[in-house]
Amino acid sequence: MRAKIVIGDNEESIKNALKVLQVIFSMIDKVVRIKLSDSARAKCDKNRKKMPNTKAKEDNDQVEQEKEEKLRKELAEEKERVRKMTPEQRKKWEAKKNKADMNAQKKKMTKMVKH
Repeated sequence: MRAKIVIGDNEESIKNALKVLQVIFSMIDKVVRIKLSDSARAKCDKNRKKMPNTKAKEDNDQVEQEKEEKLRKELAEEKERVRKMTPEQRKKWEAKKNKADMNAQKKKMTKMVKH
């Protein structure tokens, strides 16, 4: 454990820093004297082992949320673009999109047949 205490030049800040140091040292002394029971030690070890998994899960959740937000944003932009199109452009865009969807479905079906 590390602690960095900035002590100012005036007397009041020195007194405050001294109080903080006294509290830190008393805490260190109390922590050293603590003896954990076997069950408490096992529980602490179990929780320490869980921490990396929990951190990884939180990171994955965050990445997933970012992907969902990006997808939502792209869909909103696409919807806005379509809204601004003329009826002729919209019809052409829908035909192109349907063709792309059909190709995607075809690829999925061929993958399912191969496996």
